[in-house]
Amino acid sequence: MDLVWVTTWCLIATLAEIVAGNHGVVVPFLAAVGFYFTTIYGWRRTICAVLLFATLVDVALMRSFPAAGFAVLATLPLATFWRIHGDCRWPVWQVGPGAAVGVVYAVVVVLAKSIVTGRWVEGEWLMDALVVGEALAAAAIVLPLCCRVLDWAAAGVELPLYADAQQRPGERDDR
Repeated sequence: MDLVWVTTWCLIATLAEIVAGNHGVVVPFLAAVGFYFTTIYGWRRTICAVLLFATLVDVALMRSFPAAGFAVLATLPLATFWRIHGDCRWPVWQVGPGAAVGVVYAVVVVLAKSIVTGRWVEGEWLMDALVVGEALAAAAIVLPLCCRVLDWAAAGVELPLYADAQQRPGERDDR
């Protein structure tokens, strides 16, 4: 059931990210959902689904470099860190990790664009900074909403909740 749950929400996040990307908006929906599920289930259970759907995002947005895949991979250690040291109980506290997810995602996308095109134009730094700011703000809003909505849905089908995902320092992580 966990695999179906993760796959379904990754698909919904992928479609939302593709729609936003086609309108020129950088909103890391898949990275936020990947963060959510990595915090609950650990990276081993979520990495395949998240990478598969990140590939679909890159293909649909016609990127010549797998920016979404690398960005999602970069957010997985953040989720593992947050499960140990963060506070998963309150959705308001998820703004910080959401902003971090947004910055990581946008920096990877901006660097990928610059590396693939081979252009480091001096005049584009403002545009790149705006993309990073846009992703930061969007993810800071999306991750707390994602935690709230997915926990509400998971409670209805009796699956593990993000609010209960806290791992205490010293506990063994078998996920």
